[in-house]
Amino acid sequence: DYALEWVNSLKEKGYRLYVLSNFGEKPFEECQARMPFLQYMDGRLLSYEIREVKPNAAIYQALCDRFHIDPRKAVFIDDSAINIAGAKAFGLHTIHFTDYADAVAQLKALPLAYG
Repeated sequence: DYALEWVNSLKEKGYRLYVLSNFGEKPFEECQARMPFLQYMDGRLLSYEIREVKPNAAIYQALCDRFHIDPRKAVFIDDSAINIAGAKAFGLHTIHFTDYADAVAQLKALPLAYG
Protein backbone atom coordinates (compact mmCIF):
# COMPACT_ATOMS: atom_id res chain seq x y z
CA ASP A 1 0.00 0.00 0.00
CA TYR A 2 2.81 2.40 0.87
CA ALA A 3 5.26 1.54 -1.94
CA LEU A 4 4.09 3.97 -4.61
CA GLU A 5 3.79 6.89 -2.18
CA TRP A 6 7.19 6.12 -0.68
CA VAL A 7 8.88 5.87 -4.07
CA ASN A 8 7.33 9.16 -5.17
CA SER A 9 8.38 10.93 -1.97
CA LEU A 10 11.97 9.75 -2.39
CA LYS A 11 12.00 10.75 -6.05
CA GLU A 12 10.70 14.22 -5.14
CA LYS A 13 13.68 14.57 -2.79
CA GLY A 14 16.03 13.80 -5.69
CA TYR A 15 16.99 10.24 -4.82
CA ARG A 16 17.71 7.69 -7.50
CA LEU A 17 15.98 4.36 -6.90
CA TYR A 18 16.85 0.95 -8.29
CA VAL A 19 15.41 -2.52 -8.07
CA LEU A 20 17.76 -5.41 -7.37
CA SER A 21 15.87 -8.68 -7.29
CA ASN A 22 16.35 -12.43 -7.44
CA PHE A 23 13.45 -12.70 -9.89
CA GLY A 24 13.34 -15.08 -12.81
CA GLU A 25 12.19 -13.62 -16.12
CA LYS A 26 8.73 -15.21 -16.30
CA PRO A 27 7.79 -14.58 -12.62
CA PHE A 28 8.90 -10.96 -12.98
CA GLU A 29 6.78 -10.45 -16.09
CA GLU A 30 3.79 -11.93 -14.27
CA CYS A 31 4.23 -9.70 -11.18
CA GLN A 32 4.96 -6.33 -12.82
CA ALA A 33 1.30 -5.31 -13.03
CA ARG A 34 1.01 -5.64 -9.24
CA MET A 35 3.98 -3.33 -8.68
CA PRO A 36 3.04 0.06 -10.16
CA PHE A 37 5.97 1.76 -8.42
CA LEU A 38 8.36 0.07 -10.86
CA GLN A 39 7.62 2.64 -13.54
CA TYR A 40 9.21 5.32 -11.34
CA MET A 41 12.45 3.49 -10.70
CA ASP A 42 15.67 4.72 -12.28
CA GLY A 43 16.70 1.22 -13.24
CA ARG A 44 16.61 -2.40 -12.33
CA LEU A 45 18.83 -5.44 -12.30
CA LEU A 46 17.22 -8.84 -12.09
CA SER A 47 19.21 -11.93 -11.23
CA TYR A 48 18.20 -13.83 -14.36
CA GLU A 49 19.80 -11.12 -16.51
CA ILE A 50 23.30 -11.79 -15.18
CA ARG A 51 22.90 -15.25 -13.65
CA GLU A 52 23.87 -14.04 -10.19
CA VAL A 53 21.76 -13.83 -7.04
CA LYS A 54 21.75 -11.94 -3.79
CA PRO A 55 23.65 -12.23 -1.46
CA ASN A 56 26.61 -12.87 -3.81
CA ALA A 57 28.90 -9.84 -4.07
CA ALA A 58 28.86 -10.08 -7.87
CA ILE A 59 25.23 -8.96 -8.10
CA TYR A 60 25.85 -5.86 -5.95
CA GLN A 61 28.94 -5.08 -8.02
CA ALA A 62 26.94 -5.48 -11.24
CA LEU A 63 24.27 -3.07 -9.96
CA CYS A 64 26.86 -0.48 -8.98
CA ASP A 65 28.71 -0.84 -12.27
CA ARG A 66 25.61 -0.67 -14.44
CA PHE A 67 24.20 2.43 -12.77
CA HIS A 68 27.43 4.13 -11.60
CA ILE A 69 26.50 3.81 -7.93
CA ASP A 70 29.04 4.59 -5.22
CA PRO A 71 28.30 1.99 -2.50
CA ARG A 72 29.45 4.44 0.18
CA LYS A 73 26.61 6.78 -0.86
CA ALA A 74 23.93 4.13 -1.35
CA VAL A 75 21.43 2.34 0.84
CA PHE A 76 20.29 -1.21 0.21
CA ILE A 77 16.91 -2.14 1.67
CA ASP A 78 15.82 -5.78 1.79
CA ASP A 79 13.62 -8.02 3.91
CA SER A 80 16.15 -10.87 3.93
CA ALA A 81 18.84 -10.86 6.62
CA ILE A 82 21.12 -12.93 4.37
CA ASN A 83 20.86 -10.36 1.58
CA ILE A 84 21.49 -7.55 4.06
CA ALA A 85 24.64 -9.30 5.27
CA GLY A 86 25.88 -9.69 1.69
CA ALA A 87 25.21 -6.05 0.85
CA LYS A 88 26.87 -4.85 4.04
CA ALA A 89 29.94 -7.00 3.35
CA PHE A 90 30.04 -5.46 -0.13
CA GLY A 91 30.14 -1.98 1.41
CA LEU A 92 26.59 -0.69 1.08
CA HIS A 93 24.65 0.99 3.87
CA THR A 94 21.82 -1.39 4.70
CA ILE A 95 18.37 -1.46 6.19
CA HIS A 96 16.74 -4.76 7.08
CA PHE A 97 13.13 -4.08 6.15
CA THR A 98 10.65 -5.28 8.74
CA ASP A 99 8.02 -2.58 8.30
CA TYR A 100 7.58 0.74 6.55
CA ALA A 101 7.75 3.01 9.61
CA ASP A 102 10.95 1.38 10.84
CA ALA A 103 12.59 1.63 7.42
CA VAL A 104 11.73 5.34 7.15
CA ALA A 105 13.14 5.95 10.63
CA GLN A 106 16.35 4.10 9.76
CA LEU A 107 16.73 6.09 6.54
CA LYS A 108 16.36 9.34 8.44
CA ALA A 109 19.06 8.21 10.89
CA LEU A 110 21.63 7.58 8.16
CA PRO A 111 24.28 10.22 7.47
CA LEU A 112 23.18 10.37 3.81
CA ALA A 113 20.87 13.40 4.06
CA TYR A 114 17.58 11.54 3.76
CA GLY A 115 14.74 13.74 4.90
